[in-house]
Amino acid sequence: MEIDYGLALDFIDDRDNRPYQLRFRKDDHFTETGQLIAVIAKAGRPDNGRTIAISRAEVDFNQVETAIEGWQQWARLTEFTVDLGRIRRRIHAAGLGLDADPDIDPQTGLNIAHDRAISDRRAQLLAEVDTALVALTRAAAITGELLRAYDIELVEGTQGSDVQSFVHDSLRNTRAAYTIVHSIINTENT
Repeated sequence: MEIDYGLALDFIDDRDNRPYQLRFRKDDHFTETGQLIAVIAKAGRPDNGRTIAISRAEVDFNQVETAIEGWQQWARLTEFTVDLGRIRRRIHAAGLGLDADPDIDPQTGLNIAHDRAISDRRAQLLAEVDTALVALTRAAAITGELLRAYDIELVEGTQGSDVQSFVHDSLRNTRAAYTIVHSIINTENT
C-alpha cells in the first residue's frame, strides 16, 4: 500500500532533475512502517517506474510526517513543482535518511542491491541468448548438410525449406535480441 503526496505535483530531484511522485510505501496494511520513496509515474517516459528511496526502509510513517510537516510551503518551487532535495534533507536531518542502509547509495538514493541483481540477470540473459545463437547456428549447419546429402524427407516437398527458413528466421531474431541486450548492458556500464 502506498500513500501519495501531492498527486498533481512534480517532485523535482535536484540530483537528476526528473519529475517524481512522492509516496510512502507501507510494509503491509497492518503496520505504520515503510519507506518514503519517489517514483516517476508518467506514461510514455522511458524512465517511467524509476524509483528512488528518500528514507531508509522500515521507518515509522508518523516520524516521516513529522519530519516533512509543512512541505507544501517550504519545499514548493512553483505552483506545480516541489523540491525533492529539500524533503530528502529534512528526512536525513530527522535521522530517517539512507546512511544506515548498505543497499542504498547515499549519493543517488538508488537501491544498489536491486541494481546489482538486475545487472546480474541481464548478464545471465545475454549468456542464454548467446547459447541459443550457438545452438541455432549448429542447427542451420546441420540442416544445410542434410539438404546437401539429399535427405529424402527434407528435400522432397517443402519440409526442408520450411525447416531451413524457420531456423534462419530464429537466428535473425535471436541475433537481434542479443544485440539489444548487449546494447543495454553497454549503456549500463557507461
